[in-house]
Amino acid sequence: MSGLVVKTACLFPILTTFGSIPDNSYVVLVTRYYPFWVKGLKDLIDEYIPCLGPSPDLLKEFRTELGRLHNLQKAWNITHYENRYRRQITHDSKALGKVRELKEKAKDQDVYLLCYCKDERFCHRRILKELIEELY
Repeated sequence: MSGLVVKTACLFPILTTFGSIPDNSYVVLVTRYYPFWVKGLKDLIDEYIPCLGPSPDLLKEFRTELGRLHNLQKAWNITHYENRYRRQITHDSKALGKVRELKEKAKDQDVYLLCYCKDERFCHRRILKELIEELY
């Protein structure tokens, strides 16, 4: 796997002076819903891939549990988030095609996966990064 570079980042620090992505990187927004309210996003990203975001049902269930429990880890665990997201991606031919494309892209340049979550431990982009590295 030498030469394969996939990184993840929270979208909002990248849009400010708190974070930066090297100019030669390929930047991918992997959210289910496009944040039209975020100014400057179109200038930052190279591609938007909504099929790599968590399903609407998983998002809704996770947010409901997070609101009820006020604890990321508990909400993550109770919704079986990681297993469900992995299953979602590995059972969707379009998503798998995009995973394959990103893996190929990462052989030539750094690929950054962006979404809203601050804590990567409880974010689908960490799982997606693992899938890109593991599959194919």
